[in-house]
Amino acid sequence: MKTSILLAAALALGGSALAQSRDFVVTNESDYAVTSFQTGESQGWSKDWIPGDIIAPGEKFAMNFTMREGACVLPTLVTFDDGSTFDVDVDYCVAAHLILHNDTIDAE
Repeated sequence: MKTSILLAAALALGGSALAQSRDFVVTNESDYAVTSFQTGESQGWSKDWIPGDIIAPGEKFAMNFTMREGACVLPTLVTFDDGSTFDVDVDYCVAAHLILHNDTIDAE
């Protein structure tokens, strides 16, 4: 299982707001490799949380996400190696496991 640390900048999340950390696993059950995983910020999409890496079909990827306290639901953009994308809202406060499909994310 690959691992990535996601650290959202405090400035982008409201400066001095209290932060909370969430660990979760991403499983790619789509037909394509994931080449980019981004979350929504006030100025658009975040940096790519898996830069220079991919999440191949069938692969699991461990992530840690730090975000502003109470900011649970974030738009999430997934880009695949065939160039297709989709975005959905994900509740990161309750998600311990994200399952990526071709056009949506299931959170468990």
